Amino acid sequence: MTLRRTATAAALATTAVAALALIPAPASAAKVTHVRDFVGTWESNGDDLTKVKVAKAGGAITVKVWGNCGDEQCVIGEFDARRYATSVQDGSRGTVALKGVRTPSFATVTYLITLRNGALILQQTYDYTGDRVDSYEEFTLVKK
Repeated sequence: MTLRRTATAAALATTAVAALALIPAPASAAKVTHVRDFVGTWESNGDDLTKVKVAKAGGAITVKVWGNCGDEQCVIGEFDARRYATSVQDGSRGTVALKGVRTPSFATVTYLITLRNGALILQQTYDYTGDRVDSYEEFTLVKK
């Protein structure tokens, strides 16, 4: 009986360790960058979201997003973004993410923007009003 419990416990521990390996690193493990590293025009290869422009004027950061509208690009929206540091100590220097919200009439759209291996990663969640199922999408864009 003790041998069976030991084998089961070992199997559960192995499964737990394997599952932990699949969890992405926390934001605190992100490389600290500066807002200037986010600033610029970023493009994707034909996704629904085709272009992102990050601009900084004084202390304000704005993000403009374009998408595919048939055969051409159209502006999806624009929003103000806040920058996030890994800690209070990094607050005045480092930035690991930008976050912003848009509120079209049909949803609240939340954006989280990070940098990974020289690419801009834009994650967006749609919290729809009404009965639609909420959605999540992630896009990888390169600087132009």
